[in-house]
Amino acid sequence: LIRERQAIQNIWNSSMDKNNMEITDTIAADSIKSKHEELEQQYDHTLVFGCRTQNADFHYQEEWNHMVSSTSFNLITAFSQENPSRKTYVQQALKRNDGGIWVARHILEQKGSVYIAGSAKMARSVKETIVEILGEVLEGGEKEAMMVLKKLTRLGRFCVEAWS
Repeated sequence: LIRERQAIQNIWNSSMDKNNMEITDTIAADSIKSKHEELEQQYDHTLVFGCRTQNADFHYQEEWNHMVSSTSFNLITAFSQENPSRKTYVQQALKRNDGGIWVARHILEQKGSVYIAGSAKMARSVKETIVEILGEVLEGGEKEAMMVLKKLTRLGRFCVEAWS
């Protein structure tokens, strides 16, 4: 729970920094437009959250839903035990609509951040899925995808908070 709260606070603070920069920036109109576009890309966050059941494990649902409605924050969830006859995993959700193309665009074109929160096993699988998706669009394949994720980790744009 502490790690979830810290992840929420980090994302919220980044979004608030963006809003404060937009309000206080008083340069010429062209510069403002350019800065705004840069900030929109810089603060585009996606949280990938997976757990067993929504009622028992989705502790910060209200806070995250508030962030989705008030910031440039995207939330992808999957609850593997909600429907035992048809389990849903986060890595499936990442590829659901377009095979994961949006993930590659989010990371590579929009310079978006990705945060993964959930069990250690789920986090590994999601990271492998993201590497696979990026590997399909990068010339260097999965090897280059791993290098991209390492760079994003150093920049604070890719973070895994996992627990057992």
